[in-house]
Amino acid sequence: MTNPSFTMIRLFLAPALIGAALTSQAMAQSTPATGPYVEGGIGQVQAKKADANIDTLNARAGYQINPFFALEGDASIGTGKGKGVGGDYKLTNKVGAFAVGTLPVSERISLIGRVGVSDTQLKRPAGVTGVENGTSKDMGVGAKVKITEGLSVRGDYTHSEFNGSHGRSDQLGLNLVKSF
Repeated sequence: MTNPSFTMIRLFLAPALIGAALTSQAMAQSTPATGPYVEGGIGQVQAKKADANIDTLNARAGYQINPFFALEGDASIGTGKGKGVGGDYKLTNKVGAFAVGTLPVSERISLIGRVGVSDTQLKRPAGVTGVENGTSKDMGVGAKVKITEGLSVRGDYTHSEFNGSHGRSDQLGLNLVKSF
């Protein structure tokens, strides 16, 4: 069963991403690619079924194809344990690939929507199964604020729906972005 908040995000995000992709395709010939970027920061994964909050270190690398569309890889590792159902949980790693729609709203601020897939490896207490572990479909929203020409701060929220009955999770992140 789909989470109602996940459904709302999909209903809001899908048209925005389609519009950004169509706009970017139409402008691709006149707008040069803006290039690669890397990000690093902190976050927290909230595993719903495990009922655990796990602090993370985040890293991303991407390529901003034009002002409206980017592709990026995403990785997170846990920095500590989260107490949850049956004991302690630790995020061994989470890696994913995303298509990112960007909507510049001013010279310094852009809104972001992203969709993708990820794989999560969650170390869990012995005997605990069926919690947030394995492959998931992900959707997220966020904003990026430009500090200088090549440096920005990005905050975002990503919702993950795991395959089978492995639950769902939410990840909040705050990253420093370096564009080249």
